[in-house]
Amino acid sequence: MAVDTFDDGCNDGCGYRVEFITADGERAALNEVYTDYEPVAAQTADLKRLLQNGQARFEYTLEPTWRLLYLLGGIFLLDAVVLTLTLGGNALKSYLAHRDELE
Repeated sequence: MAVDTFDDGCNDGCGYRVEFITADGERAALNEVYTDYEPVAAQTADLKRLLQNGQARFEYTLEPTWRLLYLLGGIFLLDAVVLTLTLGGNALKSYLAHRDELE
């Protein structure tokens, strides 16, 4: 078994993923997502090193990318702000219109 970086032919530099190559030439992707070259090259180097050690089994865990976590956090905050403005907008308008009467 071998491992290599697969390029999908995209010319903008975002079409790479790690694939395992079996003895009969079949390919199996480590991850179905294509991404930038640098993280894929690091994963390929790690897996090649593990395969060259000659171990019968090994475990390789992919950590989530920080960009994805930041994106999900930003979407959550945006959703909270939009819901607050949408659902609480009338309450805020009412408060501002009658705030002099509250004193």
